Amino acid sequence: MSPACLRRGAGVSRDTQTKVGPCHARAWRWPFWRPNHEKLELIQSATRCRVDEAERARPGVTGDSQPEADIQTASAPVSASPPCRALAGPTSVYLSRDKSMHLAIGHYSIGAHDGVNTVMWRTINRLCQIDPTLHITLFGKATDHIEAFLPWRQGRLEYCNVEEMSPDYAIPGLEDKTIKIQQVHDYIWHGTNVAGRLQQRFRDANVVLIENLSVGINPSITYAFYLWSRREYQQGTSKRFLVRVHDFAQQRPANFQNIKKFQAYLPADMPDWHQILYPATPNVEYIAINTTDYFRLLDHGIEARHVWYVPNSIDPSLCHKDDGQGPLRELLNRKKGIDPHASLLFYPVRAIPRKNVEEAFFLLKMLNILAADPEYQQKYHLDTTFHLVVSLEGSSPQEKAYTQRLRDYARDHQLPVTIDISDLVALHRQYHPDHPDRLLKYGVADMYAAARMTLTTSVMEGFGFVFIEPWAACVGVIGRNLPAVSMDFKKAGLCLDHLYNVLLVNGEDFADLGADDPDAGLERRLAEIKKLDDSEYLRMILQKNGAPLRATLKMFRPERRQSVTQNIVQSNRRKVLDNYATPAVVDQLHRIILAQEPTYLSPRHTRQISETLPANAYDTD
Repeated sequence: MSPACLRRGAGVSRDTQTKVGPCHARAWRWPFWRPNHEKLELIQSATRCRVDEAERARPGVTGDSQPEADIQTASAPVSASPPCRALAGPTSVYLSRDKSMHLAIGHYSIGAHDGVNTVMWRTINRLCQIDPTLHITLFGKATDHIEAFLPWRQGRLEYCNVEEMSPDYAIPGLEDKTIKIQQVHDYIWHGTNVAGRLQQRFRDANVVLIENLSVGINPSITYAFYLWSRREYQQGTSKRFLVRVHDFAQQRPANFQNIKKFQAYLPADMPDWHQILYPATPNVEYIAINTTDYFRLLDHGIEARHVWYVPNSIDPSLCHKDDGQGPLRELLNRKKGIDPHASLLFYPVRAIPRKNVEEAFFLLKMLNILAADPEYQQKYHLDTTFHLVVSLEGSSPQEKAYTQRLRDYARDHQLPVTIDISDLVALHRQYHPDHPDRLLKYGVADMYAAARMTLTTSVMEGFGFVFIEPWAACVGVIGRNLPAVSMDFKKAGLCLDHLYNVLLVNGEDFADLGADDPDAGLERRLAEIKKLDDSEYLRMILQKNGAPLRATLKMFRPERRQSVTQNIVQSNRRKVLDNYATPAVVDQLHRIILAQEPTYLSPRHTRQISETLPANAYDTD
């Protein structure tokens, strides 16, 4: 959870939502009762003997297990360097050498154009490469794009369409009741039915990887997995459940209100919302994609030995240069009406409220005004105007309304903005099935290459791909920083000091303007963009945000690309590839699936201090 999302009132305690003021939000560090170092000391004290116990319990040590020739054991080495002390991992998944593992991967929808499906796509492709014996089955609501999502193969890589997992599924007999107005007995009835079906369908699965269960978007499915994992544990099966956390329900107030119905209406002998949202039976383990989420899971009562830190991986195609950016840019100019002389600012997100796209409009107009000013033209070499490209439009009715309002504003005020290029650009390149040389869509790597700079103004991110992916493609990133997300990247050695934490407008952060009223707030923020035409207002913005904006503008200076800035791009690229390349990340996940990876008290990074940039790399003139 980012400080920006706390400013919007998304920070919560265990069962009540608590708003945090702007001053507290900027000083916020960890959402726990105790400081981070105290929590680590408590964990270390409570778990000091687990490694020794695990070693004594390993097959071949106690003498009461299967012969070593017939089993696989958790043999990953234990790091001896603090603070990454290894804890005991789960019991290995014992498979005979002639039996393949069956991995079931579940999500609310499969094949959709969203961040979770992007992570799934990269994970599954890599798993298929490194483990030819692995049998993978995806399950969830299959979208219209499912056939082109992955190279399906019978007995190797399959999908199971479970329409009931979709948040939009209409329960028979309750077609007129949306999730929001359904009651807890509806959730339980539907969830119990789904749990029975899944348990029967995947009775032969060794490991079940559940994507984003903690977001709570469909309470019936959340309850179904709670019930399924509990039944498997009570029946004494060896099935393991891995829950990969991308978002928390507490960050989505509407989802959280639905989940909390379990506490409000259930009798005392039934599980409450917390038990359902965070199952804690020994057969359930968690994967956190950043350290904030890692410690948040511990704060929710999950034992450290049941939690791994495994970041998301970047698109492998970003690491390789090709000649796609030229033809793509020409196509964008022709199809989207982009000025061929303008430089592209690429914002690789879906246009939804929490991505704060109106702030990107604000920065776009400011840059274009400065590019027309001879003083700034010469000082920062802003030799061209800029055109903002946002990847996707909203999908839900509320998101589509937000996208349309932005389009209307851009049209009415003649802002050079394009929202939604999904007809031209996909996650990765797509070719005609009958004509492999015929390109149907370009990939996001081509779009990065066509852009002069990547922009981010989001106030809430689960992982934050936009902070790392562009560097891999040798493209810089400017805009808003989210400390709770970017601190992992900084620990990995990336230099992100030029990003601003706050964009001050009349003493308030731009993202906080009208935050108490979402509809009126959007109009207030859009009104601030128009004020940039006033030279005095622009001067005030530059003065109040002096150092951060000067550091941002320096990213455009050509001479800095041959010195400091280019060093920043190349240094950050090395750090990204060291820490977030798909082979390293997914190979670790593979070891976790096989129960061959220990858990640690804090994440491990490959950062090399000697390779980082000097502290004055972003000193302003």
